Amino acid sequence: MKKKLIILGLIVALVAIPLAACAQATPAEEEVQEMAYLSGTWGDLTAVPAAGAKILNEYLPGVRVSVVKSAGSEMNTMMASTMAPNTIMYHTVSMDFVASYLGTPPWEEAYPNQALIASSVPGYLILLTWDENIKTVYDMKGKTVQILPLPSLQLRFFEDVLKLAGMSKDDVDIVFLDFGALEDALRDKTVDTIFPSVWGVPGRTNLSSAMQETLFALRDKMYAVEIPEDIVKTAAANLHSGFDVWKVTPHDYLPLWPEGKELWAHAAYFAVTTVRGDMDEELAYNITKTLYEHTDVFADFYPNGKFVTPESMVGQLGFAREVMLHPGAIRYFKESGLWDVWQKARAEFVASVGEY
Repeated sequence: MKKKLIILGLIVALVAIPLAACAQATPAEEEVQEMAYLSGTWGDLTAVPAAGAKILNEYLPGVRVSVVKSAGSEMNTMMASTMAPNTIMYHTVSMDFVASYLGTPPWEEAYPNQALIASSVPGYLILLTWDENIKTVYDMKGKTVQILPLPSLQLRFFEDVLKLAGMSKDDVDIVFLDFGALEDALRDKTVDTIFPSVWGVPGRTNLSSAMQETLFALRDKMYAVEIPEDIVKTAAANLHSGFDVWKVTPHDYLPLWPEGKELWAHAAYFAVTTVRGDMDEELAYNITKTLYEHTDVFADFYPNGKFVTPESMVGQLGFAREVMLHPGAIRYFKESGLWDVWQKARAEFVASVGEY
């Protein structure tokens, strides 16, 4: 019996040795990096970060990304220098912002510790009206138009449009309303036309959630005011903002607009994705690579997502000097062939606006 127990003990020991070895050889569970994707509070400013987080969670091993709503673009910018190392931020860049860089401190001073990795579909300036008799800018004489308070490139653009159409600002009643007062104007129709910034087409408006709901509730009763192509292009060129003029199709945004009919509009702003400038280059590279290789996901989160491509995401970073891009993003752009797209966009911006 004793002999049998000894033999059994040897067998157990022999089996245990390889099992123990296997247990030691099993790699430790991979460490997961927790990351925050800061978003705005409405419209595309929540949809894009949600799409980005889904892409990174599904296709980038070793990270867990949560969308965190902030107070908006301005607050995000203020938080940039103190945000956690692995934070991704999504916020707007307006044409006023770009123009303000001429003669002002460079990006690295005005926006410390932020580095760009991507952009998105831009927003556009479109005149909207409830009056079906206001079909083109030529019909606006004697009408009331809402513009954002000074200083605003919206005003400069609109004044130039009027001048090119043979009118002046004295021929219309310009009312300066901030976003808070605009909600009442939208509801009470105290203005004939409004000049909001619209996120592409179909898009979202540059308004708070409450005002957005007000406008969306009225949009099936609203019309777009046409501005001729030559006037839009000339006024945009005179503005020297570096933003493009686009043909858009507003039917999905404004049901009364004929389906398939195009409208010329001036890009007003777009949104960018940034990370901390001191983020690890390998991590920034992997984030950039993953986002750019799965742009099809954006279409599942908001209408304009179908227009997002790797070329559009990097092509709208032409306003950025190379120092404003994260080294990890630059590495991916060069590796993927997108660097040529950025260089072309940069050259076009410099030709239009100048270097800063």
